[in-house]
Amino acid sequence: MRMPRPRWPLLALCAVLFLLTGCSHAVAGTPKAAPPPGVAVSADGFGIRVGLADAAVQLEIFVEPQCPACAAFEADYGPDFRSKLAMGALAITYRPVTFLDLDKADGYSATVANTLFLAGTGADVTAVGFQLYLEGLMDNQDVAGDDYRNSDFADIAREAGLPDAVVARIGSGAGGVDVATMSKQNREALIAATGATPTVINQATGKVIDIDDDDWFDRLFTHAVT
Repeated sequence: MRMPRPRWPLLALCAVLFLLTGCSHAVAGTPKAAPPPGVAVSADGFGIRVGLADAAVQLEIFVEPQCPACAAFEADYGPDFRSKLAMGALAITYRPVTFLDLDKADGYSATVANTLFLAGTGADVTAVGFQLYLEGLMDNQDVAGDDYRNSDFADIAREAGLPDAVVARIGSGAGGVDVATMSKQNREALIAATGATPTVINQATGKVIDIDDDDWFDRLFTHAVT
């Protein structure tokens, strides 16, 4: 994959100056930088939208927390995703599935998926922070074979820079979503698309993207207004 040169968002600072005839002073607004793109639960409650709702490129990505191909995918494209998320040019709706738990209600994938929704509903979680958290989870899939604890996921969240309150909720094992219902709905949608993870869908067209094409990500922005 061709790695793009780092791009940083342009922060437009606008100061408005009113000059009044015969007045000895002017009134100026205080310029403020726009907040960074954040996260939100999708309208159906089964996905986490990462990035601006009006981003030029909108993707839907199905991931399984224990899927090695998902881990490789995030390792390859995570930096590209973070760059475009920070710019406000990209939004990703992540849809976790948990089929590798083999119907175990409290399995590793279910636990990780729940933490994703805790992060997705956390105050002040940025799109880049969430993406870093997901990448950290994927990079530490070996934890699935150990006697993992909620504190393991809290440590990954802390390293990703998530807010302390969110880290604490993840560490406490709080509920973030009805995992069984969420996974069932997402799995049905995944089966209708490809049946495999990772699956990436272009929300503008509703079509599955061929991620084996090395240029697929760059091509999305060729005609998009960013």
